[in-house]
Amino acid sequence: MIVYKIRDTETGLYSGGGARPHFSRNGKSWTSTGPIRNHQRCWCTHRVRQSGAKAYSLNWDQLLAYWPKTWIIVSFELVERETIPIE
Repeated sequence: MIVYKIRDTETGLYSGGGARPHFSRNGKSWTSTGPIRNHQRCWCTHRVRQSGAKAYSLNWDQLLAYWPKTWIIVSFELVERETIPIE
């Protein structure tokens, strides 16, 4: 299974998601690229509106101009190593 996280390359911490994300050692995991792209769109739209611009008139590339350059999407592969019975 592949999961995705947003990492701040300056701090090495991961986003917890949301309009004002808190960054931590674990952060939030997304299970596909669709939801994480939707998060990017929502976050950028929020920033556009804070600047006083009209977000609905912007295309994807214009919205991404508001995305911090130090935030990157990282993928991780989860591998099942062991099954532990619950007793």
